[in-house]
Amino acid sequence: MHTSQQPEQHKQTSLNIRVETSEQVPTLPVAYFGMAVGTLAFSQTWRVAERGIRFPWEFSAYLGAIGLAIWSVLLLAYIAK
Repeated sequence: MHTSQQPEQHKQTSLNIRVETSEQVPTLPVAYFGMAVGTLAFSQTWRVAERGIRFPWEFSAYLGAIGLAIWSVLLLAYIAK
């Protein structure tokens, strides 16, 4: 005789709080925002280097756009969480 087991819909915690397990959104660590901050900081560093060493200005603009895009995606994902 074969018995099929249904997945557990609720999980009991030590405080007797029911937590929905089937509809949980994956976690998003806040530390991921460090990627955006680092990219934006590198963009500003490149912008300062443009003045002294005559680097092309387009690179800092691209880095800034990439940093803002990363920030926006992470912010939307964190809000959806």
